[in-house]
Amino acid sequence: MITLGIFLLFTFFLGLWAWLARCEHQIKKRLKKISVFLKKLQTHQFYLTSLFKLFHLKVPPSWVFGLPLIGGAFILVISSWIFGVIAEDIISRDPLTLADDYINRWFYFRTSPSLTKFMVIISDLASFNAMIILYLFLILILAWKRIWYGLVFLSLSIPGGMLLNHIMKVAFHRPRPLLHQFFVSSLDYSFPSGHVMNATLLYGIMAIFTVQIIKEWKWQVFVILFATLFILLVALSRIYLGYHYLSDTLAAIAISLAWLSLCFMATMALKQVKRNN
Repeated sequence: MITLGIFLLFTFFLGLWAWLARCEHQIKKRLKKISVFLKKLQTHQFYLTSLFKLFHLKVPPSWVFGLPLIGGAFILVISSWIFGVIAEDIISRDPLTLADDYINRWFYFRTSPSLTKFMVIISDLASFNAMIILYLFLILILAWKRIWYGLVFLSLSIPGGMLLNHIMKVAFHRPRPLLHQFFVSSLDYSFPSGHVMNATLLYGIMAIFTVQIIKEWKWQVFVILFATLFILLVALSRIYLGYHYLSDTLAAIAISLAWLSLCFMATMALKQVKRNN
């Protein structure tokens, strides 16, 4: 049944990719309308100009309403809210924790040797060692291409995200699931999932960089959907192997997206300040 679910997940993402590729013109048209609206909004926000002058800032208000920053701020707010809801349920032991136990038992009784090998491979692709190798590789590529702001974004996101994960694990000190002890060998805490944070941060950044290089719409969409699918598979592997509960993985995705958005907005702001100086 788990194998069938993975197959259906792949099928869904392929169908979604085909649909988004067909709707290129409609989607771009709507994005253009949003961009035009934001530009009109900029011209009417005179109070922002006064606010920047009040604090002696050289950053013009135009960057505040840029489409990338609006999108980043939206993701930051929504992801932070989702993480807060999950964290509150974990602390107060609300029904979400009961669902965690049920899902953990469901996977426990449906494991198989061949599927376990596949899940271990997926999980290892988001391990600490894999993350460090890819992180150093990206640093070398960005430094070679002299993409300095991309390097700043990467340097803020990965080390900061790893530190954030460690702090939250210690703060929540949630024990790992006990049912899969023949799989679990880690002794640290469970919430939020480190592997899922690794996957969301690193492969999310790789998707962002790749989309900027690729110009064709359908392949940009493919990269984003592939990164999303891989992150979901990593989350599934951690639940299947008994390292984490469902809430651990969902919280990891949420806080990683929030952190990526914050780092992205900080990098964009730094870039705008540098440009105006």
